[in-house]
This record gives sequence, C-alpha cells and structure tokens, in this order.
Amino acid sequence: MKFWTMDKGVFEGGFILSGILNINFFKLGIGAFYRYGYHSDTNAIKNLVPKISLKFAGFNK
Repeated sequence: MKFWTMDKGVFEGGFILSGILNINFFKLGIGAFYRYGYHSDTNAIKNLVPKISLKFAGFNK
C-alpha cells in the first residue's frame, strides 16, 4: 500500500453534470476528474476517475 503526504500537493480537475436524471426528490449526475502533478500516474487512463453526484431536493413551501 502506498501512502501519500501532502508536502508535494495533490491536484485534480474535472467537471460534474448535475441533475441529469430527476427521480422524485433526488437529482443524479455524472462527472469525471483527472489527477495531475507529482502524484499522477504515468498511465494516463489511471488518472481519470468517474464521479457520481446525488442531490436531495427536499420540500418547497
């Protein structure tokens, strides 16, 4: 197992498309982030990470 320290920084950038699917009070979205910098991997595909966004809408009065 590899442990990272924060002395060199951990950097990632990406986007999330929120609210693609609305189910009752939930909004679901998808996105992707890319890790770069000192802790990035030489294999570019290992730096790409999919993300899921889930929001709870609640009640509006």
